Amino acid sequence: MADVRVNGAAVPGGERVLTHEAGRVHEFGARSVIFASPLFLAPRVIPSLPAEQRTAIATLNYRSYAVANVLLRRSIDRIFKHPAFRRGYELTPVHGVAIAAQDTRTFSGRKVFSDAVVADFPVWRNPDRAVLTVYRPFPHDAGRADLLSVNYSEMDADVRRSVLDMFGPHGLTAADIEDVRISRWGHPMIVARPGQLADGAMARASQSQPGLYFAHTDIHGAPAFENAMAAAGDAVDAVKGIGA
Repeated sequence: MADVRVNGAAVPGGERVLTHEAGRVHEFGARSVIFASPLFLAPRVIPSLPAEQRTAIATLNYRSYAVANVLLRRSIDRIFKHPAFRRGYELTPVHGVAIAAQDTRTFSGRKVFSDAVVADFPVWRNPDRAVLTVYRPFPHDAGRADLLSVNYSEMDADVRRSVLDMFGPHGLTAADIEDVRISRWGHPMIVARPGQLADGAMARASQSQPGLYFAHTDIHGAPAFENAMAAAGDAVDAVKGIGA
């Protein structure tokens, strides 16, 4: 998506959406549009966004993160003996550290990833291979700069080391790791702050316009699959209610 204009000329009283695909600009007309992207992008692509909404969106906090897919040469069932690891969906390392007693940036450097997911859960087990998806947050003000400055080989080495530190005692070996594929996400996660629901900031930031609706986890102020689904359902209900 390149641009959304409310009450554009493509559809009388409707919306105009411009997209850039395969080197060409396409224009679509619609009775309604659902903006299913992080809220901080809205001011960039919706010229008609009210000033009050832009101000509210500017108060939202985000933190960067990277995602690493660790490709394994053995199946999860062969690597891990304990059923909790074989059947677990999300595995979170516990470090026994008083987080409040140290700087967030320092702690982030020690805890290379916050959680790991056995990534074959949608299609179940492959008998010969597996993937562990690990999430590497940068939960501090300088996180974006740190993420952009770290080179690929450094992060690759950090992920391999930390994954083996956590899962090595439970059966994972260095020889199991075929490769590590890392993505630096350009859409960071929203971070909840006390009062952002009570003071109306979230309501103002996600305020719909006639024919324009927002559907994203950001709308509920916290990054969660459940929030994304709830926001999508609300947006669909709003669109279905047009003219009803």
